[in-house]
Amino acid sequence: MGDLKFPCVCIFCGQSIIVDDGVSFATVDEADKWAAEHCKCDDARAARDKAKVMDNVKGEIDLLFGREHDCFSAELRKFLLDGANLVIDGVFDSIQVNLGYGTKASIKPSVKNVLNITRTDLRTTTREV
Repeated sequence: MGDLKFPCVCIFCGQSIIVDDGVSFATVDEADKWAAEHCKCDDARAARDKAKVMDNVKGEIDLLFGREHDCFSAELRKFLLDGANLVIDGVFDSIQVNLGYGTKASIKPSVKNVLNITRTDLRTTTREV
């Protein structure tokens, strides 16, 4: 099945978006998502802004708990990303997770209206002589 031409309708406000010649989509859903990415309605703008924030959050989570920290899996990082999403949406005021290995993660908004992602390592070393 080749690319098909569809009218593009914003999934937030229902406004039709004009597509330049040469742009085509494989499905109606793909066309409507494209329309939402280009629509100027408040909901579409808010969704684009949130997507940018979530990209930044993912980068920070990967930096704090990513590849160089072998004990933290991709599933754990996705869990933290999902938690950050819930904090941004206001479902939770903040979250704190004991990750094991003496490490905790917390995600909470700051007074500057940004998201604070904190990694706390609690290491205790005891030696008897």
